[in-house]
Amino acid sequence: MKHLFEDEESGGFYVYNGQFKGAMLIAGFIPKAADELNWIYCISQRSPALVKHNKLVMAD
Repeated sequence: MKHLFEDEESGGFYVYNGQFKGAMLIAGFIPKAADELNWIYCISQRSPALVKHNKLVMAD
């Protein structure tokens, strides 16, 4: 998901790993293994944010 923010075509911006982790924690998402460098989350492909992104990509 972090890379969705960095997508240049949608006016993206770089997100630091720590910023993303903090935002996900604030949003209530718990990583599978918090002791890892890159956290993995259980998020459905049907998540509203991903559905919107996939529709935009499919339209291109």
